[in-house]
Amino acid sequence: MNPIITIEKEFPVIGITGKSRKEVWASFTNLYDTFQVKGQTEPFFYEIKVTIQGKDSATQDKYHVGVKSHYENQNVNYQKKEVPGFTYAKFIIHINQEEKEKKEALEWITSNLKYKQVQFGKSSYVISKYDLYQDPTIFEFWIPIMEIKTC
Repeated sequence: MNPIITIEKEFPVIGITGKSRKEVWASFTNLYDTFQVKGQTEPFFYEIKVTIQGKDSATQDKYHVGVKSHYENQNVNYQKKEVPGFTYAKFIIHINQEEKEKKEALEWITSNLKYKQVQFGKSSYVISKYDLYQDPTIFEFWIPIMEIKTC
């Protein structure tokens, strides 16, 4: 499993944030069906998963699900999260093999000699980009990366 390496500029994702992936998706789709995101710039849905490393190796995950929009005046129930501009390793994941293929993607980065996953203090993040209108059986899985400097 080899990714495509690309550079993305920072962009806002307007959506819903929470601790349960299933509940965040349900809350977002319910709100989105009632109040469309103003100024949506593309037909994609984004899921940002932030993992925070706690004490004793315990981790806590937070999810933000939404769409890309630069329009500031949204329904009060939406929140805005910025996707950082970075170099990303992008993998194509099949929905029916999601857990296995995401694990392989994360193993690719941990065993890679050229790149490492970007960490922000004790947290890291990954992004899933869904095109539910074209092909709901696959999605892009992005890992922010940086080159490993060697002397």
